[in-house]
Amino acid sequence: MKWLIVSAALLGPAQAQTETAAPPVPPTAPTVPTSAPAITPLSQFFAPLQQYPSLVQARLALQAAQIQQNGADFPVSGSVSGGLSDILNADSLPAVCATSPLALLTSPCAPVGGNTGTLNLAIRATPYPVGDTAARQQQAALATEQAQLGYRSAVAALEAQALLAAQRETLSRSTVSLAQQVQATAQLALQAAQNRLQGGGATLTDVQQAQLVLAQAASGAAQAQENLALAQATLKDLTGNADAPNLPAVLPPTNGLPVSVRHAQFGLRRAQITQAQVSWNALPNVQASYTHYTSDTAGVGLSLDSRNLSPAVTFTYSPRPPPLNRVRDQVSLGINFDASASILSAPELAQNAVNQAQAGIDAARRQADLQLSALNAALTQAQRGQQLAQQALSLAQQQQQNALTRQDLGLSAPLDIAQAALTTYQAQLALNQAELVVTDATTKFYSFFALPLDSADQKAASTQP
Repeated sequence: MKWLIVSAALLGPAQAQTETAAPPVPPTAPTVPTSAPAITPLSQFFAPLQQYPSLVQARLALQAAQIQQNGADFPVSGSVSGGLSDILNADSLPAVCATSPLALLTSPCAPVGGNTGTLNLAIRATPYPVGDTAARQQQAALATEQAQLGYRSAVAALEAQALLAAQRETLSRSTVSLAQQVQATAQLALQAAQNRLQGGGATLTDVQQAQLVLAQAASGAAQAQENLALAQATLKDLTGNADAPNLPAVLPPTNGLPVSVRHAQFGLRRAQITQAQVSWNALPNVQASYTHYTSDTAGVGLSLDSRNLSPAVTFTYSPRPPPLNRVRDQVSLGINFDASASILSAPELAQNAVNQAQAGIDAARRQADLQLSALNAALTQAQRGQQLAQQALSLAQQQQQNALTRQDLGLSAPLDIAQAALTTYQAQLALNQAELVVTDATTKFYSFFALPLDSADQKAASTQP
């Protein structure tokens, strides 16, 4: 089942809405046409993030899970056991130990602590994994998938941070230039008010208002510089470059599987693996082995048990003389059945765990539907707020132009121009913030689905003529 983003605002012309509005040019600055810089693909912009510590950590965790899976999937395993120290020291035993069988029962030939000084080698193959072996392999594969999802989630979160940092840097850079222009306009307005006060054409209140406008403009210019420095420091920490490139608009994904539902599905698969393991282990275990002693000190054998269906080839070596009644070929067959209450009730408990996990998926789907509806609503509201902020900026720019026209007609003072410029600057700040809110609401979809934001390159290209 795939989740679809149903908000109509998401499928509209979001690219035009997320573009940064150009700051208004003050009356003293001529308009110089410039060509827009080339658009940098998101994949190229996000490339330095691969070396960021949090992403490196997630990638190493994924590599560790893959290594463990490869080890669990390897079909052949070996083991070595025995008393190596006794084997190495066998030559130091008295000669009577090798000539008299009865001497083996007395010191110094008798084994100490049950250690007979044997060396056992075993090579086990797993042509068809079942039971515990199959459970280990499936658990390892599941752990790898979980690590992959964790890595994709880390990528989506880090790319969202970098994208917002780049947009803040771009907006802050344009805001600094605009704030400086507003400050210069306010400075001229204060000087004009002071000159008019000396000539009797203005009052002290006019001068104080001009001083207030200048203080507000200077504060805005200082804050813009601080915001730009912070945005550049954040961007440099993430990408190694303090200057943001021209990036394409990011559109929200239209479908995907929520991360929360994937985790719930992992829980179900884990419960099903345990259920299969418990059911298999509840069956009687038949064990069979065959050993052929090639000499008095060495033997080879073949063993198999129904629990794992993993045949093993064994080699046994002991420097001590064999028992007097030992035969050359030995065959053993046994059956083991555990009828304890814990074993008999384990399948029922495993089925209960599977049912709980299935209910968990249903709950995760319902919760994901609610979260997706909230994300859609948040993005729609953010886009609506951006449109209102754009309208407010257009109105402020028009009012500033009207003030300039009235000044040409002698109907407005320089203070009116400065106040109109300050209002335009504040409207631009509001639009900048609204655009950041839209971008943040958009990137939340990628985190929700654990999708890389550079997949938006193809979406952006498809919207270009």
